[in-house]
Amino acid sequence: MLSIIHRYVLWELVRSFIISFAALVGMMLLGALYRPLRLGVSIEDLASLIPYMLPHLYAWVIPAGALSACVMSYGRLSADNEITALCTSGVPLRYICYPALVLGLVLTSLAMPLNDTLVPHCMILKDRELRRIFYREPFRMSLLGREITTSIGGSKVYVEAVDGNILRDVVVIEPKKEEEKSREDRKKKRDAPSHATITKTGTDDEASSEVNVYRAERARYSFDKDRRKIRIVLEHAQCVMVLPGRSARQWIEISADEQVKEIPVADAEVNFEKRGNSTTGQLLARVAERRLDLAAGRGTRKYLEREIIHLLTEVRLREALAFSVLALCFVGVPIGVWMRRQSRLASFAVGILVFLLLYAMIVGGEGLSLEQRLPPWLALWTPDALMAGLGFALLMRLFRH
Repeated sequence: MLSIIHRYVLWELVRSFIISFAALVGMMLLGALYRPLRLGVSIEDLASLIPYMLPHLYAWVIPAGALSACVMSYGRLSADNEITALCTSGVPLRYICYPALVLGLVLTSLAMPLNDTLVPHCMILKDRELRRIFYREPFRMSLLGREITTSIGGSKVYVEAVDGNILRDVVVIEPKKEEEKSREDRKKKRDAPSHATITKTGTDDEASSEVNVYRAERARYSFDKDRRKIRIVLEHAQCVMVLPGRSARQWIEISADEQVKEIPVADAEVNFEKRGNSTTGQLLARVAERRLDLAAGRGTRKYLEREIIHLLTEVRLREALAFSVLALCFVGVPIGVWMRRQSRLASFAVGILVFLLLYAMIVGGEGLSLEQRLPPWLALWTPDALMAGLGFALLMRLFRH
């Protein structure tokens, strides 16, 4: 009899999870596609990106879907008095809760490799696909990234808006070319007196940071696929030569009706957004390397410690997301029983609200970890521990009554 009851409740959970999962993926996917569609990215390009975007959504949707499934399933069983009937027949309530534990364990075991391996791998594939699309519509695609600046080689390009091949409010920051710097350095050494080279140290370092900044309200661009160069024609442009070690009044400003810039593009030199595209094993290997560097005294101690914290925070975040599924299943069962709701929509909404509470705690813990106020494991595992403890306490109270 118990196996029949377990199968019945488990099927109710699986059905509710599929409904919640599909609804959440659809809502999050629409939100993720809104900006690309508004910017005019073609449907074909978006279709090629969607398979690589989905695993990242799954990492957040699975915990929320599991919680909503527990609330909906046990809420319906309670509203139809099926739980009361089973308890009256002598079936302990804890036996009815076992399917939720099984669902939580199965989904947690799936979430671990998803967060550790599949999501980083899909991020790499997504970056390759973005790079392929970039060669057709460079600046339209660059607006999809988190960074407002597109880094191409040593140059940085800021674009406010794109209309076809027309760029609006363009800023191009171009580092000084090596041949120009070496030519000017030779001229300075030839013209300057001998004692100046002794007293003025750091001239080469200062010269290496010289940049040219080009600004224009309107510009046209084209991409030469054969030469792998982006050609930007800035209309009514202003060029500012930023000279390090001098005040802004001494910088050189030049105006021109038309300024043409050609920026070479290489596959490895186009960056859209900063994302964790390393597997958990690779992150832990980098942590071990940084700790060896720290022990050997190689590099800046503050920089190495900060990088170790950032890497460990990413690892603990993935673990916290995976184990949050099990913690939320503990909470979902008593909430569903006490709600006694037949409406799936109301139960779904309550599940999402509880998940948002856990999400806020995880994000807050991530911030505390990055600011080095708490160790990464404590900052990111505490929300799961609190949620699991709350669920266990509610279950014990439910069993007693």
